[in-house]
Amino acid sequence: MKYSLRSLMIVVTLACVVLGGRIEYLRRMAAYHERESRRLGDPQKSLNHAHAAGQFRQAVLRPWTIVDDKPRHFPNL
Repeated sequence: MKYSLRSLMIVVTLACVVLGGRIEYLRRMAAYHERESRRLGDPQKSLNHAHAAGQFRQAVLRPWTIVDDKPRHFPNL
């Protein structure tokens, strides 16, 4: 198979745009969950948001990972 330099540059550019969009989404979701964690008074909901924020922050380093931000059950405080 033979590819031109132009095709390679187009593919690399598209991959960078997609990856950059994913990273920006992960950053925004982490910021949202951090804000909600500070805003809420309920410890259970606050912990859920703090946990989700941590997962989104970790996913920024590996944007291909899938983040599960469903509420979790934490033991009573």
